[in-house]
Amino acid sequence: MHESEERPINDVIVENIKRYWDPSKMTKDQFGKYLGTSGSEINRILGGGNITVKKLQQIAQVLEVKTIDLVEDWKEVK
Repeated sequence: MHESEERPINDVIVENIKRYWDPSKMTKDQFGKYLGTSGSEINRILGGGNITVKKLQQIAQVLEVKTIDLVEDWKEVK
């Protein structure tokens, strides 16, 4: 990948949510409840659906990480 090319941000966010979220400790339904939404909404997000900045911040809070951790493309870090 060239330096000027970036991966789609939704792909990066989904990858990072999966990196920080442990489904064995918090089910999709529980995750959704903490976010004030449903497990099906979590499925939509994890499927690459659009996400608001506010929801991204809420997810970061639930996962106890910084919002920037969810948008950082760790594959680019060498």
